[in-house]
Amino acid sequence: MPSARRTRQGESSIAGPRSRVDGVGVALLTLSALTLVTVVGEYLVSASASLWVADAGWTGAALVAIIGVAAATHRSTPRDRPGWALLLAGCVAWLIGQLFWNAYCATSFPPSPNPADACALAFAVVVGAGMHRLCRGGWRVPGFSMLEVAPLIVAVSALVVALLWGDIRNSRLSAAGQATSVAYPIFYVSAALVMLQSVLAGGLDLRRNRAVAVVLGGLALSAIGFILWSPELLSGSYVAGVSAVDALWSVGLIVVGVGAWAAGPSIALPAGEHTRLRRGGLLPALTFVILAGVQVAFNTVDGGDDLVLGIGVSIIGVTLIVHGWLLQRDEAVLFATLRERERDLAEANRRLGEESRRDPLTGLGNRLRLGEDFADIAALAKRYGQGFCLVLIDLDRFKDYNDDQGHQAGDRVLEWVAGLLKEEGREVDLAYRYGGEELLLIVRHQGAESGQALAERRRLQLQDAALPHPRNVPHGVVTLSAGIAAARDGETPEQVLRRADTALYQAKAQGRNRVMVDSHATPPSGHPETVALTH
Repeated sequence: MPSARRTRQGESSIAGPRSRVDGVGVALLTLSALTLVTVVGEYLVSASASLWVADAGWTGAALVAIIGVAAATHRSTPRDRPGWALLLAGCVAWLIGQLFWNAYCATSFPPSPNPADACALAFAVVVGAGMHRLCRGGWRVPGFSMLEVAPLIVAVSALVVALLWGDIRNSRLSAAGQATSVAYPIFYVSAALVMLQSVLAGGLDLRRNRAVAVVLGGLALSAIGFILWSPELLSGSYVAGVSAVDALWSVGLIVVGVGAWAAGPSIALPAGEHTRLRRGGLLPALTFVILAGVQVAFNTVDGGDDLVLGIGVSIIGVTLIVHGWLLQRDEAVLFATLRERERDLAEANRRLGEESRRDPLTGLGNRLRLGEDFADIAALAKRYGQGFCLVLIDLDRFKDYNDDQGHQAGDRVLEWVAGLLKEEGREVDLAYRYGGEELLLIVRHQGAESGQALAERRRLQLQDAALPHPRNVPHGVVTLSAGIAAARDGETPEQVLRRADTALYQAKAQGRNRVMVDSHATPPSGHPETVALTH
């Protein structure tokens, strides 16, 4: 049961899908342990050495992330691979930026913005996009959750600028340096919002994708580090080995690498469960509760501007929460309606297909169905040598019966005879209305003797029914005639049908109310057809 195996993979803990540590796992875990030792060491060494130790920790953590995410990308399914590939590109961007930073430590630090800043900001953008792609669950409409989170990004960015405004005014950095310092919290808060909204409004179930949840947690730790770093950059107070952001960056990347290495194939929420949960409105609500708390914490007694900003953000928050709730409600209704209409359409198409191949009066197959079944029977006969017999039935002098009794009475007779063919035939046998009063039976896996016996029983049943038909002389009741032909090697169903029609013609010529069997195959092409008939 592949589906069961897949579920057990996704429900495993961090080490679940990688229960047996391979060479890559040994290297990754060893490098992670050494990096963690370095992270602790940077807070214990002297101030002059702390930056170099911190650089070693950040570089090692970046390598851990790259190794783990590369392993996940290599093992991923085609649906998951684009998301993992974007996460890998983000980790590579981080490492490149770190290498620039290492070079600056050996020479001198250029003013911001510099290549190291560009790589760190690119990390936020690319990993946010990668997590969004990974958490979509394979069925969510692309970009829809981003439309939901865009107003949050704008509102949070405005609040970040407002809260840092004092630091910006007092900063000695250039305008470009100040813009770069403020870009860090804006980019990383935006990336965090994108990732959270992708999880909440997307189709991925983190309960059964715990390793992906660990990756998300590692990215969140790195984002928090950059958010906390911004005020220190603006004030020029950052010192390696003192701030907690150093450890957040390293630990976050290590968590990303280990989580990615342990990840198995992602398991999406069923569409119905996702619609029922309606989780997309959680992030706006949570975000604006946090923003309101931040406003209360940073307001001063005379901070009229902050109070106005807080009121404005609260109004926007309430509006977005209501809007998100309405979107989720409409989405649930639309998805339910769409699924119902898809089911109705599939059923209607099925019924139309059946009706187009069934005679409306008798319920037997029509000429369209006969053509399709002939093609199937010919293929089976050619491939497996399966034989069959055709029984062509015609009601004797039925036009006269319609003229005397009326077409409604004639229709009732046709329905009754068709009922005999359907109810008392074998399940594998097939019945058709071939013409006005002509009916055709395909007796599968049987020869002419079986077809003759079947037709004879139907002839006697109709004769015993004693339906008055004075113009059917000399019988005086409704009767039938039948022509039988069994398939020979190399014959097509159409050739067999022509022989059955010849036998039927002979039955009528010999007085009707009888069954005739054509016992000879069709002669070679180009020669007159000679038919031997037996009764």
